[in-house]
Amino acid sequence: DAEGAEPEILEGAFETLKRTHYVSLRVSPERHGKSSEQECRDILAKAGFTVLSCEKEQLIAKNASL
Repeated sequence: DAEGAEPEILEGAFETLKRTHYVSLRVSPERHGKSSEQECRDILAKAGFTVLSCEKEQLIAKNASL
C-alpha cells in the first residue's frame, strides 16, 4: 500500500515497468486530499502503457509494447 506515493514508486520502477504487462493502482485522494491519477497516467504513458480503465479510483493499464 503506497498511501499516495504511487508516482514515486512508478518512477523508481521505470526499468521494471518496461517488462511488466499490466499495472493496477489505487489512485485515491491521499496526497493532501488530491488524487495521484494524472501523475500516474503520465509516468505510465512514458513507460509505454495504455490506460484500460480508471473507475472508482482503480487505474488499470497495459504495456502496449508487450
